[in-house]
Amino acid sequence: MKKKNLIIILIVIIVIISTSVFLISNNRKTNKRIIAESSHINYAWGFKYQGTVICEDGSIYTFDLSDSEEANFDEMSLDKRNELILKNGELTKEKVSRKDLKKLKEYSEKIEQKYETRENGISTRDFGIVSVSIYNYRKDTITMLTQTGDNPMDNVWDGSEEALEVLSKYLSIPEDIDID
Repeated sequence: MKKKNLIIILIVIIVIISTSVFLISNNRKTNKRIIAESSHINYAWGFKYQGTVICEDGSIYTFDLSDSEEANFDEMSLDKRNELILKNGELTKEKVSRKDLKKLKEYSEKIEQKYETRENGISTRDFGIVSVSIYNYRKDTITMLTQTGDNPMDNVWDGSEEALEVLSKYLSIPEDIDID
């Protein structure tokens, strides 16, 4: 009888420890804040949204929210979007350097939305949009730095090129889609 009680107590302890570890690691993941994103989004032929994000602590996540019923960004705050991406994201082994992270945080606070449309000679649409953006939680905004696809444009804010240069070390930066 004592042996049986001891086994039950051990099982309960193991379950409690396992649950605690899971909750702590999951909480750490969703408490992070995204500061930059490179992604592809397309609504043609079903919803597709996938990409890579950089968090304030320098961690990098890949994500794929394609066909997600939760991803209704028109009605979603920046904090909720952040939580959804990280909850469904995969942590990579890469990490952003402290120096670059400091620069990205500065860009996040200073960036302005000054867009200029770029002509790319594509008459067909439905490619979706590939973009690189910076998050600003204080303003609850995501500001695009560059975008290609259905609506190619660039941000002509003074620091945009420098920000893209830093981000290009860690994220893929889109180039114009070329159709033959």
